[in-house]
Amino acid sequence: MSFPFSVPALLAGLSLCTAAHAQPDCGLRNQMRITNQVNAGTAQPVIIDTGWQVLPGGQGVPLESVRTTFDSSPNGTTSGTWTARSSFGFLEFFGQATGSNSPGFAVNCACDEPQEGAPKAWFRDTVVAVSDTLAPGAPVTIRATLVLTGAAGSSDPGAVRAFRAMFFDDDLTLFNIAITNAPGSDDETFILPVGAPLTINGQLLCTLRAQRLTTAQGVFTDTIEADLSASVLLEVLTPEVTIATCSGASYGLPCSADLGRQGGVAQPDGQLDNNDFIVFIDEFFDQSTVADRGSTGGVPGPDGAFDNNDFVVFVDQFFAGCP
Repeated sequence: MSFPFSVPALLAGLSLCTAAHAQPDCGLRNQMRITNQVNAGTAQPVIIDTGWQVLPGGQGVPLESVRTTFDSSPNGTTSGTWTARSSFGFLEFFGQATGSNSPGFAVNCACDEPQEGAPKAWFRDTVVAVSDTLAPGAPVTIRATLVLTGAAGSSDPGAVRAFRAMFFDDDLTLFNIAITNAPGSDDETFILPVGAPLTINGQLLCTLRAQRLTTAQGVFTDTIEADLSASVLLEVLTPEVTIATCSGASYGLPCSADLGRQGGVAQPDGQLDNNDFIVFIDEFFDQSTVADRGSTGGVPGPDGAFDNNDFVVFVDQFFAGCP
């Protein structure tokens, strides 16, 4: 299935967002359009747009938007509850809606976007490479990783179903990672000069629409549902360099060994346990850059080879623990 968010449309959406809500150096934003309507009745789509919220509720507190909608008549019924949740480095969208129609009557049951390309959950932040030993402008190698877990679907075989996670810099020049319509992980390595600010974005998009209920041809009970999360990681590969952020988020930087969660799924969970080893070993044998973290002598840093040095560095990182 083709994805309904084209790059030109996405960029146009970003421009519209900029015009309507000035983009901050760091902030969170949730957007949804929810439709539960029987036979083109009076129930109108509910549009949620928080606008840009800068550190809502304090550092580390997520921005959460929850809405339940319904419509009912002798011609059908439809209802649903959806949640979008944004925090710096972690995005979630989940919920479910159901619709049932009577013969000859249509029902609209959907959760999509108020404008094409609008993410359900979105964070924006500014990062700077900082070093006490390297001169301003010195090149710093950073690895950006994006992990998408979960699924979205419908009991309607013809439903519109699409989801995507994205992690990119503002200019789409240093890194641009996207994972579409299936769980997965991907990473890119880029160079950032010491002292140069870089604006980064994480987005989680999803469109769900039950289609056959809208035709009034036949009688159906259909459900649309989603349970999606996206997490990002920034890992400095150049020694004696750290990252400072506008939001105060670390993006996993102090805890490079936190790779897996329960079940050996590739997603940081703030804990160090056997799941991290499972994911590291999987990444190692897949020859993923996530596992390329050691060079000769067990010195931290990638060298393009997959060998015992990577295990030495990972074990050191694991026992160094998380803050």
